[in-house]
Amino acid sequence: MNNSPEFWGLVLANLGLLAVNIALTVASFVAYRRSDGQTSYLFATVGFGCILLSDLVGPIFYLVVRNPLDMLGTGFMWFEIGEDVLIACGLALLLYGITNHESEPPGIEEETYKFGPQNSDE
Repeated sequence: MNNSPEFWGLVLANLGLLAVNIALTVASFVAYRRSDGQTSYLFATVGFGCILLSDLVGPIFYLVVRNPLDMLGTGFMWFEIGEDVLIACGLALLLYGITNHESEPPGIEEETYKFGPQNSDE
């Protein structure tokens, strides 16, 4: 086991990234459930899930392969490409969810959003 400060800094950074990513994935899923199935939250959940998966693949790879620098260049390159594709898919799903977000939740009528004094003919 390596006891250098750099190693523990890397471990803490990865754990922090993992914790934040799990929190964002769970928050997106809870928002999806509370919004009665608004699909933009579902896309955000899957997007954060893809990014979470790419965050998990890296440390697991480095634990399995003792010295990744000893790998052939093409094998290491394919691993990096796969990790980057997961991140790109996750970010693309987040972008799609943000740009296609419905401003009004399903089932709520436009009349609900009117503010101020209302003229009633009663």
